[in-house]
Amino acid sequence: MAGKTPGGLPDYFELFQSLINPAMAKGADSMKALLDPEALEKKINELEIVIAWLKATTTVLETSVEAMIMQKKLLEGLRRPGVERPKRGRR
Repeated sequence: MAGKTPGGLPDYFELFQSLINPAMAKGADSMKALLDPEALEKKINELEIVIAWLKATTTVLETSVEAMIMQKKLLEGLRRPGVERPKRGRR
């Protein structure tokens, strides 16, 4: 599995690199793992998990961007001339 970064978090770059290029991963003996159907199935499953995670993350990011766009439009609408703004002051 992936090593740890200085901050204690998993080294995701190392993890993704080992998923994409198992021959270059630390501890990989050779390319023989690519010829083993069970090892290939395991690698396929791992990559499918990564794809699902990336899709979920993408959806969250898209939702965040959409929310920021709506907030920007709201602020622009409040700054238009002729739009009465609430008065700030003492009650």
